[in-house]
Amino acid sequence: MFVKHPLFKGTIILTLSGILSRFMGFFYRVFLSRAIGAEGMGLYQLVFPVYILASSITVSGIQTAISRLVSARTASVSSESGKTILLTGILISAGLSIPVSALLFFLASPIAIWYLKSPAATDLLRLVALAIPFGAFHACADGYYLGIRNTVVPAIRQLLEQAVRFLLLLPLYYGFFPHSVPLTPLIAVLILVLEECAAALFSFFTLFFSLSRPGNTLFLQKIRLFLQYHHTVLYSDSAELLSVALPLTGNRVVVCLLQSLEASLLPVRLCCYGYTAAQALRIYGILTGMSLPMILFPTAVTSALCAMLLPSVSAAWASGFIVTVHRLIQKSILSCLSIGLVFSLSFLLLGKPVTVLLFQNELAGCYVQAFAFVCPLLYLNPVLFSILNGLGKSSAVFFYSLGSLVLRLVFLFFVVPFWGITGYFMGLFLSQLLCCFLSLRSLGKQCRLREKNTPV
Repeated sequence: MFVKHPLFKGTIILTLSGILSRFMGFFYRVFLSRAIGAEGMGLYQLVFPVYILASSITVSGIQTAISRLVSARTASVSSESGKTILLTGILISAGLSIPVSALLFFLASPIAIWYLKSPAATDLLRLVALAIPFGAFHACADGYYLGIRNTVVPAIRQLLEQAVRFLLLLPLYYGFFPHSVPLTPLIAVLILVLEECAAALFSFFTLFFSLSRPGNTLFLQKIRLFLQYHHTVLYSDSAELLSVALPLTGNRVVVCLLQSLEASLLPVRLCCYGYTAAQALRIYGILTGMSLPMILFPTAVTSALCAMLLPSVSAAWASGFIVTVHRLIQKSILSCLSIGLVFSLSFLLLGKPVTVLLFQNELAGCYVQAFAFVCPLLYLNPVLFSILNGLGKSSAVFFYSLGSLVLRLVFLFFVVPFWGITGYFMGLFLSQLLCCFLSLRSLGKQCRLREKNTPV
């Protein structure tokens, strides 16, 4: 009712591709964990927070800014103006991603030793650094396509990445080649780099062909002319783009930094509990590479709900339809709690045997049963955050996420050394409970305030 048909259609496309991508990614983890083992999975997972932090610095805010500004300009100015925003965003992102990639490559050893406390992660960090510029480029392209409401290209790109993963992994896993290279965490990171390269190439060619259609100047010629004669446009676009991107990037970097700190601290604090470094890394790999993907697999459904909710809530709220907003909130909360309770019970009863069957690891099954108690909150909180974003309360979402991460870090520092992995689960449950309480309180406050200020 409140969402234009193209937007609704685009959301459906992204939702379906997201579900399929999540499905493919889950089974990729199953094959990978069997190939490299729990300790190898721990080492592989350990570099991801650093990679995500680097990516958030280089492109997270820029992608959103490109999407917003391209959408605004194509609606009110011209499509050509939107293309200059894309080019400006790519140039800024390249100017950030290449130095950040180089820093990570050359500082991989001290980061692995002093931050991750795992010297074996050095080569993995050096290799994953090569993926940063490629990831930044296709993120900018995705932002542009979402800005012009073309969701097909980002959806195909998302599925292409997963397909490349499988095409590279399965021949190695099944030993199709006579002199096949053994699968190691380093090979797994190499697959990640190659899939990012494939995604960047796909984005480049789709941009090239879409911008060089009849009626447009050739893409490369447009770039040359732009750089030669449009310095003032570049500067003004850069200022506008950065004014939108910098606050978003700052928020994202702070959250990613704390998440990275949490990931690097967990194996270290488990060692304080009494595990050896190898045992702690193995537990970390089982937890993050096997049990957590199993628990988060149903979030494909709640993620789809989040994607549908944001525009619906925003439109209804802006139009003053308070009753509609109330109905959306009530139905969303009820749906998520129902999904959470069903899967919570399912994981308690069947989680262990199914996880052991898939990942061939009994401890992973035990952790899935422990995670089951957090399921309702894990599935509900992202939807509550999506509703708050739709109501324009993005800053509240940021601070709630921050508070949740700080609480988990407190448990890592002070509880895990005495309670072991049980302390981690306690911190996770209480942090999710805190997010849920704060979000529901904020929603109630916003709705009551709007009702009070709405003329009868």
